[in-house]
Amino acid sequence: MKKNGFTLLELMIVIVVVAILGVSAAISFTSIEGDTTKKELQNKYIDIQRAAALYVDLHSSELEWLIENGEVFVKIADLKAENYLSSDLNNPVTNSDINTNYYVKVYLTKDANTCSDYVNTCIVNKDYNEGYEGYCVADSNGFSVESIYSSNTYYSNNYRGCCPKVTECELNIPDPDPDAYYGGD
Repeated sequence: MKKNGFTLLELMIVIVVVAILGVSAAISFTSIEGDTTKKELQNKYIDIQRAAALYVDLHSSELEWLIENGEVFVKIADLKAENYLSSDLNNPVTNSDINTNYYVKVYLTKDANTCSDYVNTCIVNKDYNEGYEGYCVADSNGFSVESIYSSNTYYSNNYRGCCPKVTECELNIPDPDPDAYYGGD
């Protein structure tokens, strides 16, 4: 007897293999999509911080305050009102608007390797009306509570954790060996 077509068992095996491939592709796509939205949010937070640094640089009173006190807070709503930011402040991770009541902390710190001063930034939720210290929203690299710091209570509960301010540093440069230069005894 001549056989035309596939048996029921062969068809079921093909269907199972196709289903497994489909599920694994859907899982991979979801993972890639999640990584993309986190990266997009990170880039938005970096743009906000750059806008705040520019704002401080162009406003002499803010710049003087930064130099005298070592830090200044700029409200995101002020950056948006003065057109330092685009009107699209959507958080792609939560599909909601980024809170314009957050502040960008612009502060002076020291490079641990060279001891040179530089300006750094981070985004914090600092509600002056409630009298609490506030918490970290995003560090200077744009990493946010929604992505990297969600499991770290120090970063989540204390904005100083994501805005480390180095005020003193000590260069560990060894004293030169005089024998190396003069050939020794």
